[in-house]
Amino acid sequence: MGDQAQASGQASAQAIKTKLVGLGEDTWPVLENLWDFYSEKGVKTVFVSVGSSPSAVADLDIAETLGCPVHVWNFNESHAAKWDEVRKVLKDRKRGADASSFTEGVDTKWVLPKNVRSYIGIPGFYTAKSDAVSTVSVDDCVKQCTDTMKMDGEKRIDILKISLVEGWERSVLAAVLDTGYRPGLIMVKWSQMPDTHLFTTLTAGHLQNCGYTLLETNGDHFTYMFIDRCMYEICSWETNKTVNPLVSEIMEASQKNNSK
Repeated sequence: MGDQAQASGQASAQAIKTKLVGLGEDTWPVLENLWDFYSEKGVKTVFVSVGSSPSAVADLDIAETLGCPVHVWNFNESHAAKWDEVRKVLKDRKRGADASSFTEGVDTKWVLPKNVRSYIGIPGFYTAKSDAVSTVSVDDCVKQCTDTMKMDGEKRIDILKISLVEGWERSVLAAVLDTGYRPGLIMVKWSQMPDTHLFTTLTAGHLQNCGYTLLETNGDHFTYMFIDRCMYEICSWETNKTVNPLVSEIMEASQKNNSK
């Protein structure tokens, strides 16, 4: 379930140019040549946005560039109602006098209202409902998204954007990776920074060990690109001859290179 980013596996993340999309403080790094990267998929790019940013512009910037739908998964009906307002602004091509700040800049975007698709629930390991938060299994999320795109049963995520609070991004990422999806780009707003919070450290480390490289950051907005280099696969996890087989494998490879 990888993506075109596999073809960039040999490229250095530092050599790849990026740009910022969004509005005000809610700006996200993305590939400067986003269209070139996803041109083969184009309108069939599966763009999933989880949570609610302060602005709709970043999501619409991406959808406008690619001509694809944006599938927004919301915590609750209140969050989903914001996207109803976005669709209205896109349809009317103007904001009303009582428009919310969430729709600022929306009237400048050329995105079809029908391409803004909103759902209730947060992607997770299982489908479960509660008064606080409802979760929907990642497979069910993807199926609902791709079914609206007439993709003949193909299930994938090409771009995943997560903007949540209280560490919810960690559980979403864990569920997505565990289910086997490997979006070409993952954009995540960390509730706490990876170098200062242990559980975020573990999630960010797992993400990169699963074959992602950190492309660019903008404050707590991080963008990762899939390069199809899963570090977990370079060693055996069934041996008891070393404290950590991954570290041992890396050290042995380094010593061999130094001896050449």
